[in-house]
Amino acid sequence: MSLKKLFILLFGIQFILIIGLGIMTLRLFRNEEELSRSRDVRFHSWQLSDELRQSSDDLTRMARTYAATGNPEYERQYWTVLGIRNGKCPRPLNYNQIYWDFVIAPGQKPREDGEAISLHDLMIREGFTTAEFNKLTEAQKNSDELVNVERIAMNAVKGLYADNNGNFTVKKKPDRELAIRLMNDKAYHITKANIMKPIDEFYVMFIKRTTLDVVTNERHSKNLLVGIITLILLIMGIFAFSFVMILRQIGMREQAEDTLRESEARFRDIIFSSSDWIWEIDQHWNYCYSSANIDKILGYSVNEILGKSPFDLMTGEEKEHSGPYFQNIVKTKGVIKDLENWNLHKDGHKVCLLTNGFPIIDKTGRLTGFRGVDKDITGRKLSEEALLESEEKYRDLIETMTDGVYRSSHEGKFLEVNQAMVNILGYDSREELKAIDIKSQLYFAEEDRESAALEEKLEEMAVFRLRKKDGSEIWVEDHGRHVLNDIGAILYHEGTLRDVTERKKAEDEITLKNEQLQLINAEKDKFFSIIAHDLRSPFSSLLGFSQMLVEELPALKPEEIQKIAQSIRRTTTNLYSLLVNLLEWSRLQRDMISFNPESFPLRHKITETMELLMESANKKKISVSYDIPADLELYADTTMFEAIIRNLASNAIKFTRENGEVSIIAKSAPDLSVKISVSDTGIGMNQEMISNLFRLDEKTNRKGTDHEPSTGLGLIICREFIEKHSGELRIESQEEKGSTITITFPPHYR
Repeated sequence: MSLKKLFILLFGIQFILIIGLGIMTLRLFRNEEELSRSRDVRFHSWQLSDELRQSSDDLTRMARTYAATGNPEYERQYWTVLGIRNGKCPRPLNYNQIYWDFVIAPGQKPREDGEAISLHDLMIREGFTTAEFNKLTEAQKNSDELVNVERIAMNAVKGLYADNNGNFTVKKKPDRELAIRLMNDKAYHITKANIMKPIDEFYVMFIKRTTLDVVTNERHSKNLLVGIITLILLIMGIFAFSFVMILRQIGMREQAEDTLRESEARFRDIIFSSSDWIWEIDQHWNYCYSSANIDKILGYSVNEILGKSPFDLMTGEEKEHSGPYFQNIVKTKGVIKDLENWNLHKDGHKVCLLTNGFPIIDKTGRLTGFRGVDKDITGRKLSEEALLESEEKYRDLIETMTDGVYRSSHEGKFLEVNQAMVNILGYDSREELKAIDIKSQLYFAEEDRESAALEEKLEEMAVFRLRKKDGSEIWVEDHGRHVLNDIGAILYHEGTLRDVTERKKAEDEITLKNEQLQLINAEKDKFFSIIAHDLRSPFSSLLGFSQMLVEELPALKPEEIQKIAQSIRRTTTNLYSLLVNLLEWSRLQRDMISFNPESFPLRHKITETMELLMESANKKKISVSYDIPADLELYADTTMFEAIIRNLASNAIKFTRENGEVSIIAKSAPDLSVKISVSDTGIGMNQEMISNLFRLDEKTNRKGTDHEPSTGLGLIICREFIEKHSGELRIESQEEKGSTITITFPPHYR
C-alpha cells in the first residue's frame, strides 16, 4: 500500500472515531441531565410524601395539645396546617424543613409565605404514577377522616356539639375528658395507622421506580463513559500506529529505493557480463534499447540497431513464418516464449536466435512494447540438423532389419518400435502395439518379465516366450539393455528382438528325445539287471537242489526230501512271480496289454487273489484281515486288478516281520469312487525311498524280512495299471511303523 493511501485510510478511521467520540460525549451530557432530573424527582417525591405524613403528625399534635390545654392558638395552628395542605392558605417557603416547632407565639413565622397550592396539586405537578398517586390520595382521605374526629374533640373542649346536620351548633357543657379520650382511644390510633399504611406502601413504590430510573441512567452514563474512554484510547492507538506505519513506510520506501538502485546496478552488471543480447522495443516494433552484445551476435553496433525492427534482421522465409506469431502476441499481450528464428548477420551469414520477451504494459493497460533477450543457438541448431539427418539414416537402417527393434518405458509401454517388431508380435500397426500394456498383454505372467532378465542394468541376452496379438505363443531372443540417468534411475529399456520359435521347438524336441532315450536306457539297464541278478539267483537255487537230489537221493530221509521240495516250490513260486511281473512290464512298455473292464464282487475277487499268498503269510505267522462290504462291486479289468492286489499284498507280507499284521480295507466314498487300502505293520520306508519308488534309474529294491527277493517292478506295474483306470495310488509310510498304500478307482468305472 502506498504512503498516500495509508495516510488517507488512517485519517478516515480517526475522523470516524472522533465523530463517534463527539456523539457519545453529547449523549453522556444528556444522560447526566436525565440522571440529575431523576434524582430531583426522587427527592421532591420523597419530600411531598413526607409532608403528607408530617402534616398528619402536626394535626394530631395540635389537636391533642388544644384538647389538653384549651389554648386557642393550637386550634388556629391546626386549621392553618390543614389549610396549607389543602391549598387554602399560603405555603411557607421551604415548608419541607422544620417549621411548626419554631412557632411559639401567636403570629410568629420562621419563614415568609409563598404561593397557596394544595399538596394534591403538587403531587400532580411532580408526575407521580397513577398507582403512587392513588396511595397518597388514600392516605389523605384517611387523614381527612381523622380530621373529623379531631374537630369533634376540639369542639367538645369549647362545649359545642354536632346537630342533626353535622354542624356544631348545640351548646353544652365543655367536656375536655371526652376530647382527650377521642384523641387517644384505639379507634383514633387505628385511623392514624390507616393514614400511615398507604404512605409506607407509596414509599416502596416510588423508591423502586425512582431508584430504577436512577440506576438505569447511571448505568447508561457508565457505559457511555467506558465507550468514550475506549474511543479515546483507539484514537490514541491509531495515531501511534499511524505514526509508526508512516515511519515504517518511509523506511521501506528508502529501503526499496536502495534495493532498486542495487537491482539496477546488478542488472547493468548482468547485461555487460552476459553473452546474450538484451533488448527493448517500443510500440512501433523499433529497438529503443540494445546491449553491446549485438555486435558479437549480429555484427551491428548499438547505434546501428536502434530504430530497426526485428523484421529488418530476419530472412524472408523467417518473416513469413514469424509474422502471424508476433501479431498474435500483440493481440493477446502475451509472452514471447522460446521463439527460434533465423536472422542475417551484418556480413550476410545466417544466425539462429532463441527469443524470449515480456510485454510492457502501462497503467492504462496499453501495450507500449516488449523487453527481452536473444541467445545465439546457431551451433546447437546445426548440430540438431546433423543429428536429425543421422537419425533418419539410422531409422532407415532399422526399418529394413528383419529383427524387431524397440524402446520401452520401465512401467511397461512401448515408446518406439520398427515394423519388424509389429510383424513379429502379430499387430496391425505401430500405434496398436504402442497402446498395449507390456506386462499384462505381452507376457503370459507378469513375473515372466522379471525372469527374462529385463531388470539387468548391463547388456543381456535372454530367451523367453511372448504372447502374440492372437494369443498364440512365440519364443524370442532379446538383446537389450537399460538406459540409466546420472543418479542410476532407469530412463527406458531398448534392444532388438528375434523370433526363435522354430529353433526353440527344435531344441525342445531334441531335449525330449534325450529324456526318452535316457528313460529307455534306464529301463533296459533295469531289465538286464533283473535278468542278470534276480533270475540267476533262483535258477542257481534250483540247480543246487536238483543236483542234491540226483547225487544224494538214496541217502536222504523223507523229511529232508520234503524240505528240499518245499524250498524248490518256494523258489519256483518267487521265480514265477518275477517272470509274471517281467512279462507284464514288458507288455506294458510295448503297449500290448488289452484293457477290458467289467463289474465284479470286490470281496470275492480280493480273497481269491490272496489264496496264492497265504502260504507266505502263514509261514511268517502274519495275520491277514479284511474289511470289505459284501455287496461292494468294482468296475475294472480283472487281470490288472488281480496283479495290483497280488503285488501290493505280496510286498506287505514280504516286508512284515513274523507275527505281524496285514489288513485290506475297501469302502465306497461319497462321490461313488472306491478306495482300497493295503496296510501292514512292517519295516516301513523313509521319505527318500518313497520319492524314488517309481524311478527306474534309482536302486530301490531290497530284500524282505525273511530274505525274500525284490525287484521294485511291482509298484511300478501297479501304478501303470491304476493309471489305465484313471485312478490314483497314494503311499503313507514310516520306518519301523509300517506302510499303507491306498488305491482309488473313480466312479465312472463302476
